[in-house]
Amino acid sequence: MKPIIETELRSMFTDMVIDVLGVDREEITPEANFFSDLGGESIDVLELSFMCKTRFNHEIKFQEMASISDAPASNSNELSDEQIDEIARNLPFIDAAELRQNRTLDTVQRLLTIENLYQFLRLKLSEAGLIAASSSTA
Repeated sequence: MKPIIETELRSMFTDMVIDVLGVDREEITPEANFFSDLGGESIDVLELSFMCKTRFNHEIKFQEMASISDAPASNSNELSDEQIDEIARNLPFIDAAELRQNRTLDTVQRLLTIENLYQFLRLKLSEAGLIAASSSTA
């Protein structure tokens, strides 16, 4: 597969979200939450992953964005420092400060915005060498 141009990637990602969720293009803003704003469910995250496998011939596991290890938590819904550090390492583009302030699993889901999902896709495709290098010529 030839490398993907980043501007094309964003458009492709938007089209995939439209296909998966059946929402209008105008609803897909960078800050829109995949779950609360757009009505996505966990099965839709899997569907998005399958679409990426088909479209990019590379597995993108969006469900990993919200996966947390078994690091001990202080209670059943509060994230430990180790869990927050793990999330911040895996998702360098999220607001770890918000996680530290609101240490719940619900906060992790709130961070799954369209922009963060896109950045995760971009990161994984870049790691696989599937994103074209930026050109400085216009």
